[in-house]
Amino acid sequence: MLLHYGHYDAIHALGLRTGFGGEYLRLGGIKSFVDGAIGGRTCLMEQPFEGTTDDYGIQSVSDREISDIVRLVHGDGNRVCFHANGDRAIGKLLDALEAAQRETPRPELHHRIEHCSIVNTDILARMKAVGAIAAPFGSYIHYHGSRLLDWYGPQRIERMFAHRSFLDYGIPVAGSSDYPCGPFEPLLAMQSCVTRTGRDGTPLGLSQRISAPEALALYTVNAAFAAGEDHLKGRLAPGYLADFVVLDESPLSVEPAALGALGIRATYVGAAPVWECAGHSPTGGLGEAQTRWIGRSAIH
Repeated sequence: MLLHYGHYDAIHALGLRTGFGGEYLRLGGIKSFVDGAIGGRTCLMEQPFEGTTDDYGIQSVSDREISDIVRLVHGDGNRVCFHANGDRAIGKLLDALEAAQRETPRPELHHRIEHCSIVNTDILARMKAVGAIAAPFGSYIHYHGSRLLDWYGPQRIERMFAHRSFLDYGIPVAGSSDYPCGPFEPLLAMQSCVTRTGRDGTPLGLSQRISAPEALALYTVNAAFAAGEDHLKGRLAPGYLADFVVLDESPLSVEPAALGALGIRATYVGAAPVWECAGHSPTGGLGEAQTRWIGRSAIH
């Protein structure tokens, strides 16, 4: 759960900190906004929108407000999770993050840039240096398709939703849907990241394609790290939360274009089945060794 900055005084008075909560609900950070949206064509960019000469998007809060919010939340030892889509917006946020880290070094906080949609090499280097986490859209290539070309152009598409670049620079990157602004299904988002092909068949920014194992990590180990919970979830391992789904086939071996169509046989929470498709038994489709693993790794 992210709490909007407008309510920060209340949690500050209660002495609550990032990480407060339990296994089902936890305070992940403090949310605020720098700019507008990708789909709404209001994100704040260094170059104008395709086909325009003076439309650079919008800025939601002033530079001073960005700086004040980051300084206060960071100084209290809490994580900021700022919405910033455009490259100009991300640059402004990085100015504030860098200043806060110089003033009060807290390298363990790993502040998050929500969406972090349009980047460049300077942004990537600065994010790596400041220890920021990227949480870009996973399914937007699939969902918007060729409309992205109309709005942003082919060159800018090569540095949008830049999962490949984040991974190559060693920047922690997690999967994100921003539902209801885009599809929430992680398997469909994995397909989008691996194929970089819109639902209308348009290839978009192929230089940013990643592998199926890398895409799976976005929604498991990387997502757990971005939530500050990598010590107890995100892996199929003893001692971790036994929350998982059983799929028809392995997402690492099917054709990438079929990832979004994989069927789900069952959903488990704390090693107990909470949903099953018709005809699926609690251990149906699982081998004996896998069944034993479920019993060992459950901590509920």
